[in-house]
Amino acid sequence: MRFGDRDTGEATDPLSIHPTAIVGPRARLGSGVVLGPYAFVEDGAVVGDRCEIRAHAVVKRFTTLGCDNAVHEGAVLGGEPQDLGFEGMDTALVVGDGNRIREGVTLHRSTRLGRACRVPDALVPP
Repeated sequence: MRFGDRDTGEATDPLSIHPTAIVGPRARLGSGVVLGPYAFVEDGAVVGDRCEIRAHAVVKRFTTLGCDNAVHEGAVLGGEPQDLGFEGMDTALVVGDGNRIREGVTLHRSTRLGRACRVPDALVPP
C-alpha cells in the first residue's frame, strides 16, 4: 500500500474526501481512496489503495482493508464482536482485496485475543 500525506496532498493518486467525512488523525489512507458524505474512519484503521467508503459507512480501529474494496452505505466494519464472552481485548478485522461490502452489513472483530476475523480476497472469474 502506498499512503499519501493528507496534509500536503503528496499522494500518488489523489484522495477524495467529502467535506463531511471524518478521518481520525492516526488513520492510514492509501492512494486514490474515496470517502463519501458522513463516512467515518477511526484512528488506527488502515484503508488500502483505491478503496471507496460510501456515505455513512464506518471503519473502526483495529480494521485493515486491502486494496480495491467498496464499502457501501451504512456498513460498519470492525466493531466489537457480538459475544458475551468478549472482554474488550485488542482483536482485529482484516479484509482482503477487491471485496464489495454491501449496504448495512456489519463485520466484527475476532473474539479471541491476538486473533483477526478475516475476509479473503474476492474471487475474480478468470
